[in-house]
Amino acid sequence: MRRVAAARTTTRRMAAEEMRRASAATAAAATAEAAAAPSAAAGSRWARVWPPALRWIPTSTDQIIAAEKRLLSVVKTKYVQERVNIGSAPPGSTVRWFRSSSDEPRFINTVTFDSKENAPTLVMVHGYAASQGFFFRNFDALANRFRVIAIDQLGWGGSSRPDFTCKSTEETEAWFIDSFEEWRKAKNLSNFILLGHSFGGYVAAKYALQHPEHVQHLILVGPAGFSSETEHSSEWLTKSGINIADRLPLMSLNPRAAGRAAARAAEHGGRSRPFAGLTAATSRIASLGRTGDAAAARAVFDAMPRHDIVAWNAMLTAYTRAGRPRDALVLFARTPKPDAFSATAALAAAGDLRCPTAGAQLHARLLRLGLRAPLPVGNALVAMYASCARADDAARAFREMCERNVVSWCSLLHAYVSSGRMILAHELFDEMPTRSSVAWNTLLMGYSRSGNANQCLMLFNKMRASGLTCDDATLCILVDAYTQLPHPYTGFAIHKIAVQSGLGNIPQVSNSLISLYTKFNLLDDAVRIFESMEIRTIVSWTSLIDAHMKLGHTDKAAALFQKAPEKNVISWTAMIGGLAKNGNADEALTLFVEMLAHEHIYPDDFTFGVVLHACATAASLESGKMIHSRVFHSGFARYLYVTNSLIDMYAKCGDVGGASNVFNGIIDKDLISWNTMLFGFAINGWANETLLLYESMKSHDVCPDEVTFAVLLTACSHAGLLEQGNNIFESMVSAYGIQPKLEHLACVLDMYARSGDAAKAIEMLNRHSETVEMHGSDINDALLSACSLERLNVILGRKIGDDKVASRPAEDAGYVMLSNLFCTTGQWNEAEQVRGAMAEHGVKKSPGCSWIEVKGAVKVFVSGAHQDLDRTAGSLCDLIRLLDGELRNTSMQCDL
Repeated sequence: MRRVAAARTTTRRMAAEEMRRASAATAAAATAEAAAAPSAAAGSRWARVWPPALRWIPTSTDQIIAAEKRLLSVVKTKYVQERVNIGSAPPGSTVRWFRSSSDEPRFINTVTFDSKENAPTLVMVHGYAASQGFFFRNFDALANRFRVIAIDQLGWGGSSRPDFTCKSTEETEAWFIDSFEEWRKAKNLSNFILLGHSFGGYVAAKYALQHPEHVQHLILVGPAGFSSETEHSSEWLTKSGINIADRLPLMSLNPRAAGRAAARAAEHGGRSRPFAGLTAATSRIASLGRTGDAAAARAVFDAMPRHDIVAWNAMLTAYTRAGRPRDALVLFARTPKPDAFSATAALAAAGDLRCPTAGAQLHARLLRLGLRAPLPVGNALVAMYASCARADDAARAFREMCERNVVSWCSLLHAYVSSGRMILAHELFDEMPTRSSVAWNTLLMGYSRSGNANQCLMLFNKMRASGLTCDDATLCILVDAYTQLPHPYTGFAIHKIAVQSGLGNIPQVSNSLISLYTKFNLLDDAVRIFESMEIRTIVSWTSLIDAHMKLGHTDKAAALFQKAPEKNVISWTAMIGGLAKNGNADEALTLFVEMLAHEHIYPDDFTFGVVLHACATAASLESGKMIHSRVFHSGFARYLYVTNSLIDMYAKCGDVGGASNVFNGIIDKDLISWNTMLFGFAINGWANETLLLYESMKSHDVCPDEVTFAVLLTACSHAGLLEQGNNIFESMVSAYGIQPKLEHLACVLDMYARSGDAAKAIEMLNRHSETVEMHGSDINDALLSACSLERLNVILGRKIGDDKVASRPAEDAGYVMLSNLFCTTGQWNEAEQVRGAMAEHGVKKSPGCSWIEVKGAVKVFVSGAHQDLDRTAGSLCDLIRLLDGELRNTSMQCDL
């Protein structure tokens, strides 16, 4: 045990104030009302004990403990005294309030008084010296109403405080608050009334501000920092920007009124009437909701004995802010008597979920409940249909509104924009009675998303002419629009406007500019913007990481990722997707596993999409199946982007059955779903199934696009289905108006080449001469590859091959195709000359490779390579050599 004098200078000022006020507090306590005081006979005993016990003189710990025992000896109520262990905190401990190298255990002296069954808990925290008098004076009276627990946190009596080394007010406060919280955990207390006297009032107030979820009432009796008579202590408590009145009931009283305050707390804070607990719990739910911790908010919600509509609304809002719209809708369905606020929260959740069916059901329920009329509900309804891209429904809800404001008009404008109906959007914009900056930005966003950058520029000029100044949202929209142009000059002009208007330092604008310069491969400019940013957000780091990934600089991207001060699911997804797109599929899968090890980072649908792409690139079926299992357990099995990625993964890994199962399980298939499944059948040689699926696609009124026909023509080419392929090619142009592109012509050319019809191939090339001229090199590659078949025109193939070698002498493709052409036709000397020309130019043929997955690891075998083989691969090569030798010996014996 140490004396109180062990505390450093940070507590001396507080102690001096307590010394000055000790006598006044003691005198006031001595004249307390009879209702809060013991009997007169007991008072005589108190008079004999107080003076020697409470005189402020330097003394030893033993003397203090002895004085405390004398005070407890005159208390009538039975009590239990204990030393509550709050942790020894040895070196290396993570307990925040521990700042010592000592491993001596910490204790807080605690006195608990008997009380009636189910009585509310009152925790009393005293200050220095004479502050104890108030406690001992009122123990018997308070024990009639409460389960009283008095603690000695300042080191008097049986409490310990070794090596108190706090050097600032902040450290001292943290020491008291955190040790108090450790004591609460050890005692397993919650929902209690907290009473603090003198400096104990200071500690109690600070604790209640930080942990309002545990405090029903806060009673400050003559607290340090308050005048003794003040009734406006919430003003002092809000200097830090936190309004405690919004969190828990507060009473700041002089000692004379303490008995009446305790009585009122007992009446309103007991278990029979938990009104104060309801208020504190609801405030806690709202606080956790603002931080996005919906799980903790739900735990508080479930622990509440009863709920009012405010609690339900607080929980609904917490789910919405945390990005959990499904949970919000489930909770709304259970809300017994929803009000207009509940309705707006549920509609916002349906909008976030992009689920018009859920929105329509909510609309019907609002009509039955009579909640359709309020303006906020009407605006939320229009906004919900806008988020679901249901412009007609949004317009109908807009017309049904009896009252409208700027939000109503902007919500309908957003509905037209999100549905791509820009003509109606512009007409509505012209009709708007008041055009706010939000309306201008919404229309600009619509033209930007539709790829009409020139219209964006015209509208922006009209906006400036109307007298409105652009804001950061306007600049971000314009920058995103101008990334679609073939040159960056207009983007440079927007960058200049951002600098001149003083908006260049806003992180959102800088992030958009980084994306602009990245799109045009101006990485140095993007890096300069990043380095000049005063405030860098997660988006800033992720944008630059993505910039390096797009240019193939995976090492620099990885270095930035490791250097980033904070990471979220988007930055992890950018890294995983970038590695997969740059051919580092194994590293992408490893990084995904590392991401799962972080407790507070959860993969979303985009994360699963990119990691499934990595599995498809690596042809790792086992990894893909494990990811599929994770998708199912994470609740993303119904997300269309994820299911399409699963189809692609299974197809590229050769499991056509797995791809079909996923495809058949999709309820609302989009065009990408059909194309991906068609592609899966085609690349695995299932041509007939490809054509049957195409017929099913048409029967479902799904219109094919150019990707669909490229896949169909590929399937027909590989299967030799010349007639079907020709019919598909003709219908693409005549029935669907899709003009042939490079990939279509290459497929048809290959199809004719495989059938040996060179004349048809040449005729097709002449018919589409414009496309051939535009992509002459690529078309010639396809034609040269086809010419290697012995039935096609060898003269034409040699001419194309010579032209390719002459134009690209450093690439191996032309040489290899010419060599194959000569070998096929038996022209061995010419083939040897081609290989000699390759050697003269220093061109080497890219080796072929194959791979196999064994026990979750992909083994790659490169033609002609024997180095860096592991034990399994080396043993396999030895076995092949042994079998080869045995076959040769057997052959020789047969010849003999």
